[in-house]
Amino acid sequence: MNKKYRCLALWLLWALSALPVAAKTISVPVMSAEWQTKQSRTACQLTQTIPQIGVIGFYQSGGERFRFSLQERQYRMPITRASLLVEPPPWREDRLQSAEYTVFLEEVGDVDVRGRLSVYDDVAEKMLTELFNWRYPVFSYVRQGREMRVAASSVNFAPAYEKFIACRSQLFPYSRQQVSFTRLFFHQKSTAVLPDYGKRLDQIALYLNEFKQTKVALFSNTDLVGKADKKWFDKRAAQVRQFFVNKGVDAQRIVSPGNAESEGYLRIDLFGPDVLRYFYYRKGSIRLNSKEKQRLDLIAQYAKEFSKAGKIVIASHTDSKGRRAANLEVSRKRGEAIKQYLLDKGVNADLISVKAYGESRPVKSNRFPPGRAQNRRAIVSFVRF
Repeated sequence: MNKKYRCLALWLLWALSALPVAAKTISVPVMSAEWQTKQSRTACQLTQTIPQIGVIGFYQSGGERFRFSLQERQYRMPITRASLLVEPPPWREDRLQSAEYTVFLEEVGDVDVRGRLSVYDDVAEKMLTELFNWRYPVFSYVRQGREMRVAASSVNFAPAYEKFIACRSQLFPYSRQQVSFTRLFFHQKSTAVLPDYGKRLDQIALYLNEFKQTKVALFSNTDLVGKADKKWFDKRAAQVRQFFVNKGVDAQRIVSPGNAESEGYLRIDLFGPDVLRYFYYRKGSIRLNSKEKQRLDLIAQYAKEFSKAGKIVIASHTDSKGRRAANLEVSRKRGEAIKQYLLDKGVNADLISVKAYGESRPVKSNRFPPGRAQNRRAIVSFVRF
């Protein structure tokens, strides 16, 4: 072979080696193909284990989206591209004109989610039907420039499919996750459970009446202030407990207050601003200490999550020591310090007003130090319209 033809042959070999090689489709062997079902009143699963790869299957929890997923056994390098298509079983030679469906790449978050490929709702329903009709859904994805193709086998699918459909028909409308945590806000100086929470509490009561072993733990969101919190918490907890009793739930299943032993219970946090309102200052001081900042963090959370349109009024006072004009200025600065902290936490400036009263509104006599300490105060109030 002369030099010219030898060069041409080498170029052809290089060109052929550069062509992408069609990825082999990985699936469970036909003779060992099995589908497993896992059933409960709150969740249904229909899964198949793919050797050396992971698990592929369908997942449905009460009140949540229907999902078809491939979860690899071990988390590997991130996937750069993925799609889902449908192919005939390997013993048939006909080709399908299958569309490619968009796949969600869930690469971040919980270790049980990272690397998971999923489709939802209508597409997941279509894959369920395709398998029942003896077709193979195939996840095709690229990692570090290399394509992988993983297929769910339709062999022995029908019996497990029937069980899965039966499980879905009996599925409870809410999953445990959906009712596992609730925060109830209360208006200042009120113990009434607001109507806005009625639907949410109805869901929890329905769950409790269905699953008799489940209990609820009530917690306070304002317990950092100590004993002063107990009065309001007990009153509000009694209202919540009575709500569930009226719905047929045994009061003994409502643990109040919640504690370490209530781990695994449904959790309800009760949040009212009453015990967060009072701030007492040392003589001449306008600085906020760490405990006061913790309380203001909760006030900011309450304002942003619940009292979004209500006004926050900061009333600031001093004792009568010193000149009246100087005391008025100190009370203004104290109120402004609280306002600025709430602004820094994202509370709308239009909702906050400061009223400085100086020494004009004492609550105790200024003759003795304990009385003067009570008068050096700022009070944060939520005003409803």
